Amino acid sequence: MSFRKSVELTAVQNPDKPFLWCQGISFTYADALTIKDKFSKLFGEFDHIAIISNSGDISYFSIFTAVLLDATFMHLNIEWSQHRLADVLGQATPDLVVCHREWAADNAGAIKNLGYDVVPINDPNDVFFCRLTVFKKRDRQTDNLAEYKSQKGVDDLLYVMFTSGSTGRPKGVPVDAISAEHYANSMVRTFGVGNFESWLQPADLHFDLSMLTVLMAWTTSGYIVAIPAVQSPFGLRFVRKLEIDNWTSVPSVIARSSALGMLKKNSMPSLKRSFFCGEALPADIAKIWAEVSPDAELYNLYGPTEATVSLTWHRFDKTVDQEPVVPIGKALPGSKMRLAKDGEIELGGPQVFHGYLGNPQEIETYLEVEEDGTRWYKTGDIGHMCDAGVMHFKGRKDWQVKVRGYRVEVEGVEAAIRKITDSSLVVVVPVDEVSKSSFDRLCAFVEPGVDTQNLKSELGQILPDYMVPSLLLELADFPKNANGKIDRNALVSLAEKESGK
Repeated sequence: MSFRKSVELTAVQNPDKPFLWCQGISFTYADALTIKDKFSKLFGEFDHIAIISNSGDISYFSIFTAVLLDATFMHLNIEWSQHRLADVLGQATPDLVVCHREWAADNAGAIKNLGYDVVPINDPNDVFFCRLTVFKKRDRQTDNLAEYKSQKGVDDLLYVMFTSGSTGRPKGVPVDAISAEHYANSMVRTFGVGNFESWLQPADLHFDLSMLTVLMAWTTSGYIVAIPAVQSPFGLRFVRKLEIDNWTSVPSVIARSSALGMLKKNSMPSLKRSFFCGEALPADIAKIWAEVSPDAELYNLYGPTEATVSLTWHRFDKTVDQEPVVPIGKALPGSKMRLAKDGEIELGGPQVFHGYLGNPQEIETYLEVEEDGTRWYKTGDIGHMCDAGVMHFKGRKDWQVKVRGYRVEVEGVEAAIRKITDSSLVVVVPVDEVSKSSFDRLCAFVEPGVDTQNLKSELGQILPDYMVPSLLLELADFPKNANGKIDRNALVSLAEKESGK
C-alpha cells in the first residue's frame, strides 16, 4: 500500500485517536478528515501546493490534505523575505499558495506580481477558513514540477524542500512518495515504533527534520505535539506535561537546554526513544541526555535532505561510544552507504533524490546513477568506517556547515554579499562551534569601505536570518596559506577573537 493510502486508511480507521496538539488545542483524526473535506474544495483540482505559514494547525491540515489528495506540497518559511519567497515560488511554480490572512495583508501584492489571483472562500465565516488567504496561479501552462517529473520518470512527488545553495539561491529538492514510504517503513521496523505514539515536533516545517515526525506519526496513526521552534529548548516541559513517547531535535537544542539549567536526571520517564539529527551529536551531550531519560533509547541519525531526512542510524551506548562525536552508524534496511577513495560519504538506494529542481549542473556534481538504476548521492562529508562496520563523521570536504541546525553553504552567503556590495573580495566563515561542523552564527570579512551597517539590513531582505552574518568585519589584508590562497582557518581564529571567544 502506498504511503498516501496508508495515511488515509489509518485516519479513517482511527477517527477518535489524537492527531495534533498545537497551541494548547487538541485535534483528532476525525477533525483532520473533516478539515480535509473542506480543503478539498480548494485543493481538488490542483497538483502542487505551497504553504506559507508558521508551522501551526493550518500548516499540518494543509499538508495532510495535500497528502490525501495526491498533491505535492512545499512548506515555506513565513519569515522569509519577499525576495526569497519569489525565488522559491518561481522555481517551483505551484498551482496554489495557501497562507495566513494576516501575512497576506502585507504580502498579497508580491504574490499577485508572480502571477497569482486570490481564490474566493466559499464560507468566510468558518472558524478555520476565516484565517486563510488562498491564491491560484493564472497561467498553469508553466509547471516546473510537472516538467521535472516527466524528465526524471517520477510519477508522484510528495514534497519539495529548499536548501542553501552555493550561488546564493535556494536549491529545490523534490522527494518522491516512494522514497518517503521507504523511509517511514524502514524507520518503523528498525525502531519498533508502535501505533498511536506521540511525537514532539520542535522543528519548523520548512526544515527537513520536521518530516521525520510527520512521516513517522502519520504512518502509525501517531500524535504530533507541535511547538514553536523558538520554544524547542523548553521542549522538556511539554514531554513531561503531555507524557510524550518520542523526542526529535538537533543536538544543539539540548546544548541550549543544558545551558538554561533545564536538564534534570530521570525527569522524562515517558520517553521511549530520542532521535537526534541535523548536526553532529557530541558524546558529552548524549551522555547528559541519557541521564535525563535513562529508560529511552537514544539514536543518532544522519542524512541530508537529498536522502529523505535520514539514511543511517546508531544507538548510543555510553559504555562503548568513547569518541568525542557519536558515530552515524549503519544504513537503514534497503539503503546503502559507502566511502569514496577520498573518504567522502556516499549514500545510495531508494531514498536518494533524482536531482535538483531545474538545476542539471548540480546533478553532475552530486548525483551518480549506476547502470542498474541505483542513485548515489555524494554528501561532501568525510567519514571513517571502523572495524565493526560503523561509520564515523570526520568533517566536511568544503565549507558547507550547519548553523543552528540549518544547512548553509558559505559560498552562497558570499555571493549575496558580492552582489550587494559589488566587491570581489568577500569571505564568510562560521564561528561559535556547537559541535563538529555545527555553529551558532557566521562572520563575514569584507574590504574596507563597505557600509557594513546597511549590508546587514540588505542581507536580511534576501536571506533567512540564520544565513545573515552576525559579525561583519572590514579587513585590508586577507591572510594567505602556503599555496597563496585565502586562509579561512586563520579568518576563523580572527573572527572568534573579535567575538570575544
